[in-house]
Amino acid sequence: MEEEAKANLDELKRKIEQTSSELKKINEEKELEYVEKNKLDRLLFSFIKKANEIRDQKTHTDINIKQLKKSREGLNAELKNLFGKLKNIQYIGNKSSKPSSENLKKQINVMQFAIETEALSFEREKAYMDKIRLLRKQIMEAEKDKTSIKDPKLFKDVIFTKKKVADETHEKIITLATESSKNFENLTGLSRKISDIKRRKTDLQNSLKIYKLKIDNLNQALEAYLQEWAKIVPNETIGKPSIDMLSRLRDKKTLTKDDILELQKKIYRKR
Repeated sequence: MEEEAKANLDELKRKIEQTSSELKKINEEKELEYVEKNKLDRLLFSFIKKANEIRDQKTHTDINIKQLKKSREGLNAELKNLFGKLKNIQYIGNKSSKPSSENLKKQINVMQFAIETEALSFEREKAYMDKIRLLRKQIMEAEKDKTSIKDPKLFKDVIFTKKKVADETHEKIITLATESSKNFENLTGLSRKISDIKRRKTDLQNSLKIYKLKIDNLNQALEAYLQEWAKIVPNETIGKPSIDMLSRLRDKKTLTKDDILELQKKIYRKR
């Protein structure tokens, strides 16, 4: 009987040592995964912060592009109008047969003087009036064709300046568009990294849940072994447990972690 009791005790000791060793190993593995999870948390935070910064930059860049495009459209419309006026100025300057406004006004004055001072027939006076209306219409058209810049060279200088601004605006748009595209690429890359980290975090969280379940089961098993050991081995052999521990063992209540550690130390001291 003594040999059988000793064999049972040795087997119980082996189970306690094996369970303790396995519990220690799993706790160490769990801690490593916690370290990895904390590392991923920090990395995820930095990636999200960087993504928000790039997104803000892209938004600001896109707003600038929109404003510059609107400005460029205005400049192009203005240039189109200026080129049309320049063409008209050159046409008027080359068309020598077209009378000037001053000559047309002189003709009107002559006919009006004749109407007022001469005894004209009804037909003659009507012809003069029709002619005057026609000349006045020509004067209005001539005045309409006039521009504040009468010198074509000065007009071309204005066009050149406007076109230079339009070209510079276009270059700015290209530069900002390239920057916006680069920001988009960076955002896409960060988005992939963030998704990957979130996936890895989910895997770690699931793994940690499994570790917790294993640790709880091992703690329960170890607690049962230690309770059995405390019943078999005399108190003076393993040392006197605390009053609280004895009370819990007697009432078959759950031991605390401190109780389990204390019993483990006493068992190892016995060895």
